[in-house]
Amino acid sequence: MVFLKQNQSAECVAGCRFNVTMIIRTYYVKGLLFYISNPQQTSFMAVQLADDRISVVYSADMQTIDVIDSSAHVSDGAWHTVSESYIVTLLSIT
Repeated sequence: MVFLKQNQSAECVAGCRFNVTMIIRTYYVKGLLFYISNPQQTSFMAVQLADDRISVVYSADMQTIDVIDSSAHVSDGAWHTVSESYIVTLLSIT
């Protein structure tokens, strides 16, 4: 996990891999689990609970690129590991 202090930045150029892994336990059927965006919030990735399932949304330049929904139900109070990995075209965190 990377923590950035104010006025620090991180960049990932084309081809680098971005991984997110969370261990969750919930009874909620809706909610935001993870969100990352550029400073203008025109490009982002969100991992969320939607109707008792994990949903991952990618957006670039204010256009939705992809929405991936899991088939597993996770709002059952049991522990679940959620892993997301993708190849980045450009990621900049400031």
